[in-house]
Amino acid sequence: MASQLASLADGYRAGLYRMRGDGAPPSTIGAPVGSGNSIIGLVSVPVYSTAGFGLAFNRDNLWTGVFDPANPGGATWKKWWGEANTTVDTNGFIKRASPVVKLFGTGEIECNDEAEGVTASREAVGVYRVTGSCGLNSEGWTVEIPQDINGNFLCFVDISTEDDGVLTVSVFRRRFDVEKAMIIAGDPMDIPDDRWIDLRLQMSADSIYNQKLRTAELAMTADASE
Repeated sequence: MASQLASLADGYRAGLYRMRGDGAPPSTIGAPVGSGNSIIGLVSVPVYSTAGFGLAFNRDNLWTGVFDPANPGGATWKKWWGEANTTVDTNGFIKRASPVVKLFGTGEIECNDEAEGVTASREAVGVYRVTGSCGLNSEGWTVEIPQDINGNFLCFVDISTEDDGVLTVSVFRRRFDVEKAMIIAGDPMDIPDDRWIDLRLQMSADSIYNQKLRTAELAMTADASE
């Protein structure tokens, strides 16, 4: 079984190791920034007396970096982007994922792993109710609306959030208001066929994904202590 490191300096010999993310108590000195409270695999390859290459990975992320055994806290890590931590939005662009759902016109949704447990329903023409999250994400992008080939939005969207995090997504035809000189909501409409609205959500600490993650981490920690 791979040894667990207290510091990257302890992993300067070539081999396979384990680290604790920078949000773990205690974390491995030199672990990738933003790696959270997670178990991280590390493939270490010494190159010079003052530099080693590292390949670090957990369930959702992959990092490559260079570290100095004399200064493990100064390790430089670069995160790689792939299917585990990105999503392709309704317009074909790659975006940072986190908990993301795709909401379709029928009220059906597709959830990524982190959004497991979220449900949705179509309440009326153009009205959708999304439950099981804490609302829209507090950082970065939150909503992506389908566009045509000229970059024009195919609908007008309004989203309200209740105190318990339930989202009401209201979709309308776009109407130009001459007096306001702007696009406003027209008649209700469903999300266009074969398209969807992307919603990036905030999940609770006890979400299904987070519970699974904690269970796996506890099991790995128990194995390491045996």
